[in-house]
Amino acid sequence: MRRPDGSTGIFGVAEKPHFVVLVPRHADGSLQLVEQYRYPVGRRFRQLPQGAREHIPDADLLQVPVGELREETGLIAASLTVAGHLKDAATIAALGLMGSQGRLSDLP
Repeated sequence: MRRPDGSTGIFGVAEKPHFVVLVPRHADGSLQLVEQYRYPVGRRFRQLPQGAREHIPDADLLQVPVGELREETGLIAASLTVAGHLKDAATIAALGLMGSQGRLSDLP
């Protein structure tokens, strides 16, 4: 690409599937976090559970948080509320984010 000043540079877009971020709350109001190793920064972080179903392109976006919560925490949601949709990192990637919050119950 050519910049307004005439210099050249590289332009790219990262395309990823839509993903969900969950805000899982226990009955006592505490949040459930997960610990993940993030290779780009070379360390572990505690964060909200999140993910996508990239291997199921037509996945029901309301079922994705249910699967991600169970996969990452072993918990199931007693209820789920969709908080909204936003374009995350729109300046560097073509992806969307659906936020959800819910009350949790432990697996039997």
